[in-house]
Amino acid sequence: LGVFENNISAKRCYEAAGFQEYSRRKCLLPPGEWECIDMEINMNRCSEKMIYKASAKQSDTVREITHKTINEIYPKYYPTGAVKFFIVHHNDNNILTDINNGNVYLLNVDDKDVGTVTVKDNEILRLFVLPQYQHKGFGRELLDFAEELISRNFCEILIDASLAAKKIYKL
Repeated sequence: LGVFENNISAKRCYEAAGFQEYSRRKCLLPPGEWECIDMEINMNRCSEKMIYKASAKQSDTVREITHKTINEIYPKYYPTGAVKFFIVHHNDNNILTDINNGNVYLLNVDDKDVGTVTVKDNEILRLFVLPQYQHKGFGRELLDFAEELISRNFCEILIDASLAAKKIYKL
């Protein structure tokens, strides 16, 4: 990214976004010669994120994300019996069936799967983010992804939501 030296506001804006100066050079543009500042962003500081379709070999990953989240978060909202119900409901067979039907997606951040969402027709199901990755916008990213996917073919979106996820569903 190149910025003219005299454009201080643009330079500050890019710096605020994480860009850093790495070189200076002379640029010949009418009406003369300008000092250019080349800036780059350090990709090591930014998270690399990707949402992708889960395969059968990742069913354990989907289960681990789902069960870890239920076991750590749900007891704050539900009695023990309800937590056990959710664990049984999100069992290996149901997860694998959804994966084989092409309905399950994983969110990968910096080479680690941290969240999952299941989309069946116009319904958003099984949206979970590992507890240590919550409150970083990843649940919202999965929700936005699922909504966009559904809106391609449906006018109405149904969300299977828990009390624990109530905050991300508020507009």
